[in-house]
Amino acid sequence: MRSGLGTLFAVTSLMVTGVSSLADTRGEAVLRRALSALKSVKSLQAEVSVPHGHGTLHLMPPHALRWVVEVKAEDKTTKTTVVQNGSRLNTLVQPPNGTTEQVLKQNNLPTSLEIPKLVLLYRTPSLLTAKGKPTYLGSVTRNARKLEVLKFAGSEEVLFLDSKGFPVGEGSDPKGVQIETSLSNLRLNTSLPPKTFAFVPPKDAKPMEEAVNLEMQ
Repeated sequence: MRSGLGTLFAVTSLMVTGVSSLADTRGEAVLRRALSALKSVKSLQAEVSVPHGHGTLHLMPPHALRWVVEVKAEDKTTKTTVVQNGSRLNTLVQPPNGTTEQVLKQNNLPTSLEIPKLVLLYRTPSLLTAKGKPTYLGSVTRNARKLEVLKFAGSEEVLFLDSKGFPVGEGSDPKGVQIETSLSNLRLNTSLPPKTFAFVPPKDAKPMEEAVNLEMQ
């Protein structure tokens, strides 16, 4: 009996190892396709969904970006605008009318807390390979789109990719029931006028320096 159980355990372990190996191999293939897709992007326009909010993204890697998102909480809407043109990064937070002053942050740092990692992948594709070893978790269908799912070693972060390999969602739920940040209606490699990345802060915006040094991860 013990011999039989031992054999069964060995066979089961071998099967699990085989499935894991296949998942890792598929994960590496999906990762390579995603990296190739990201490197092909000369410009990007997309609609953005975040928890309790939505907005738009315009991007020309590596040094031009415009991220505008409105988030609603308790029937009040806060608008965040992040504009990068060259080495200068401008972040404008506009709280609901009648609450507090608009806050303007200007710095020469590489990123902003307001920009999700998903967006940064399009600006700096090499960040994808720095995430760790990928594991393929299968696919899910959300909003009539079939998305492939990757998870990275040492992280609870999950990345969702469309059929062409473009990252279009991130979160911590492998089933995709709750995708924290998602991109839709991607328009790739179209002409974007320079004014897209122009930034003129409101006169009443209160400057605020970054409290911490931010690093791209």
